[in-house]
Amino acid sequence: MSNFWTLQKSSITRKSLKRSQEIGPQIATHKTKRALPGNLGDTMRKYTTAFMFIAISSAMTGSLTGCLGQPYASNGSSNNWAGQAGCQNGNCGGSGGSSGQTFVPNYAYDFTVTGPAGPEPTYSRSVNTDGKLLVKINAGPAANVTNPAFPNFSAAYGCATFNVSVTGQSVRTVLLEASGGNSYYCRYAAWQNNREVLQEQVIDFSDRVTYGNPGPYTVSVSAPQYDFYCILGWAGFYVGAYNSVCPVKNAYTNGTSSHRITGHLEIEVEGGSPL
Repeated sequence: MSNFWTLQKSSITRKSLKRSQEIGPQIATHKTKRALPGNLGDTMRKYTTAFMFIAISSAMTGSLTGCLGQPYASNGSSNNWAGQAGCQNGNCGGSGGSSGQTFVPNYAYDFTVTGPAGPEPTYSRSVNTDGKLLVKINAGPAANVTNPAFPNFSAAYGCATFNVSVTGQSVRTVLLEASGGNSYYCRYAAWQNNREVLQEQVIDFSDRVTYGNPGPYTVSVSAPQYDFYCILGWAGFYVGAYNSVCPVKNAYTNGTSSHRITGHLEIEVEGGSPL
């Protein structure tokens, strides 16, 4: 009997060992599979960290855009830094473009100048910018002469040209058609002298701006020339002096009676509406 139980125990032991050997790898595999959620958790933690970084970066970027590139920009009615006043929630004021972009207002001025010996030899205005500085200039109609004895007389012209300067750099404009004037004589004389005639001209003075320094920067207009004498030449005056008076000559000026030439300036600064 004892041998029988001994054989039975040995058989059960061998079966238990065999069963353990069969299910052991399954248990090990099952434990390995249960370890996946831990790996997945690590992966999710990595993605969560990356997402939070992107979200924070986007929020910081959004809080900075909208006003970058247009500090120190002022409007034409004052020299205050208008770019700061309306710069809330990314809206910096100005006129909107087709893409929804906003701009700070450009400076805009009407000016009058005379020759160097006259009472208004230079017209100047100061603007603030730390980057872009473009000047658009047009010629306006003749204004009355400065002599009070002739309050209703103006030396009508069809074209004019000016010196425009910023911080030491001066540019002579092309011949500009005067609004309301007859530019026929000017255009013909300009064609003979291989000169260009435009309705307006844009001059880029951005290289005169020191980045990071908002200025102010002074824009000046001076030394006007016009085709008044050329028109008189076509009318029969200055016979034989055509080349000296056409297409343009320095504006007449003396101590008491000076011809007055007008025009219009529009100045684009950093963040301003494109000219």
